[in-house]
Amino acid sequence: VTGMNCFFGSNRSRENRSTHTTNVASLNTFPTERAQMGLNQVETILTALPKDGNLLVWGLGHDSAFWDNATSGRVVFLEDDFPQKKDGTLWYDEIMGQYPHLESYKVHYTTKNNEETYRKLVGGGGSQKHLKLESFPDSLRGVFWDVVIVDAPLGCCNAGPGRYQSIYMTQQLVTHQMKDSVGRQTHVFVDDYERSVERDFSYHVFGKEPYEVLKRNAREGVTANEQAHFIFREKDCIVTGMNCFFGTNVLYSEADCADGPRDELSVEALPTGQSTSESNSWTVLLTVNDGYYDFFLNWLNFYKNLNLKHITVVVIAEDEVVRSELLRLLKREDVGVPFKLDWVNFSKRNRPEGALEYASSTYKQMVSERPTYILQKLRDGCDIIYSDVDMVWRSSPLPFLKQADIVLLVDDDTYMGMSPYYCTGFFSVLSNNRTVKLMSDWESALRNPELNQPIFNKILHGSKAGINHVPLPTSRFPSGRQYFTKSTPKEREEAVIVHNNYIIGHSAKKERFKQHKLWSLE
Repeated sequence: VTGMNCFFGSNRSRENRSTHTTNVASLNTFPTERAQMGLNQVETILTALPKDGNLLVWGLGHDSAFWDNATSGRVVFLEDDFPQKKDGTLWYDEIMGQYPHLESYKVHYTTKNNEETYRKLVGGGGSQKHLKLESFPDSLRGVFWDVVIVDAPLGCCNAGPGRYQSIYMTQQLVTHQMKDSVGRQTHVFVDDYERSVERDFSYHVFGKEPYEVLKRNAREGVTANEQAHFIFREKDCIVTGMNCFFGTNVLYSEADCADGPRDELSVEALPTGQSTSESNSWTVLLTVNDGYYDFFLNWLNFYKNLNLKHITVVVIAEDEVVRSELLRLLKREDVGVPFKLDWVNFSKRNRPEGALEYASSTYKQMVSERPTYILQKLRDGCDIIYSDVDMVWRSSPLPFLKQADIVLLVDDDTYMGMSPYYCTGFFSVLSNNRTVKLMSDWESALRNPELNQPIFNKILHGSKAGINHVPLPTSRFPSGRQYFTKSTPKEREEAVIVHNNYIIGHSAKKERFKQHKLWSLE
């Protein structure tokens, strides 16, 4: 009996469900003998959940009926559709057989819980939009979820899908609902946080450490574990265009790139020599570390004068310090270029702060990761313009990007028997199967970190994949040696991009830019 309603285990009216209060009595109703969550973890969730709040739970369990009674708001459960048997019965069928009144849906996960997946999704930056759950019910998208519990799918023992997609979809839901929800907040609880996927991927997607980590002590039949408690508030959002995010990467919107690399693109798709500046939607990609953050700001100041508003700019932060600086920069109203911030998993790295010494082991490690960032964008269907930050774009390079798989700066006419010898500091690359193969080969060759430019040239010139590579005119795209020591004043005035190479060291590069009035910060 609940109010005027009498029912026998079927659907109950949401309006007439009893609400909870956080006290010992309510905690005593938690099915401790059959469910695994610790009472301290349960109490924290109940405290965060408003009495009429909406609760989304990834996973069905013996505690599902308890959570269904925890609020008068909407409570929804999402369970893996994989036909995994527990005690001889499909898990979804077993729980729903006990509690048929629950609002629950099956979803289909596509990831695998293994080292390869971890390395791809946690070890590198880039879009994770392929993690979108196509089976996610549309009816759940317009709901404001006050609390989300991530306790599924199977994520232990190198089995099951792992919780990549449930964590990713939670981030997407929170991101969208926070954009127009002034003064509200969402609590996200990620269970089994002691495991690497739950811990590292949560940090990768949410972009911050949890508000608190709740520990569960071991008891008979239940191992100890950790549960992370994240709090997302509207005031914490950083809004860049249509994106709202919480301290890390802005994931690509659906419109940014094509749906994967083109497999039918012909290099004859446009008349020979025609510019692709109007036919392609470019993504400018830069990598930034703490030691050269000031060079990025210098690059940005020159770039924003070009008024290339139709170009997407993605900046990859390569360390914690520069990520914090970039986040502060994004909050400023005078940033000028609303770039998108992406980042890599640097939580396990041991890199010194400041500029790295050229050709040092840490420097080689850093530059060896560049192919990975580019490759991920190409696989997302993005046509990329990659640029080092020790450059100045004096005018737009777009008219010079001819229809070719890859268009590059020339470092030297001939070097190490290769002609031309290309510079990997600036190039445009179209997303197609040939370029994905090229970048994949480059990435594989740099598994053992090394200077990336010599290896790139060997792979490109030795490729039998029919890569169409075109050099940029050195008169308009000179090397640092040519521009600073050989060019006439008139030739310097005609330069499109100035690369501050052929000189080593942060201070030396900065001083040379200053001498030639290419330093905008002082």
